[in-house]
Amino acid sequence: MLTSTYFGLKKYVITIVFDGTQGQFSGSGGVNLYGGSYETKENKLSIQKLDMTLMDGPQLLLDQEKGFLNILKSAESYEIESGELIIICGNGVLIFREK
Repeated sequence: MLTSTYFGLKKYVITIVFDGTQGQFSGSGGVNLYGGSYETKENKLSIQKLDMTLMDGPQLLLDQEKGFLNILKSAESYEIESGELIIICGNGVLIFREK
């Protein structure tokens, strides 16, 4: 179950926090903050809404952030295994390590 757990992406400074009591998530995309709402049923995950700030930064980080958020929006399911959150998406897989 996704409940108030902080995860950070292995390679980048990207974070995500799920609040299971409110069905909300938030985090840092590397430059901007983002957040929204989600629903789960068993291990299925659906991102319902996604908003983000519009800060400027290095183009490389902005491109990384855009790619991450595009993948996150297509989330289909998740697994938590050995302290890692694995989000399986329609166009990729995101692996976060618990902090």
